[in-house]
Amino acid sequence: MTLELPLDECSVKVRTGGPTDDPDDLADPLLSRVWAGTVPLVESFGEPIRSHEGPADAAVPSSVREWRRS
Repeated sequence: MTLELPLDECSVKVRTGGPTDDPDDLADPLLSRVWAGTVPLVESFGEPIRSHEGPADAAVPSSVREWRRS
């Protein structure tokens, strides 16, 4: 199920390390089967994509190729 809510205000908790489960939850036959973990967020540059409006034979400039590697 997906729930959509308008967020006029919100807060977020940022921390390092994995989730900490309540010992009672880990002993519960139902709750102990629920997945807990983290999903790493990775930001990187992908392959440059040429504009469909530009010339088809235009090479990717070296400044763009080098920027992608840094």
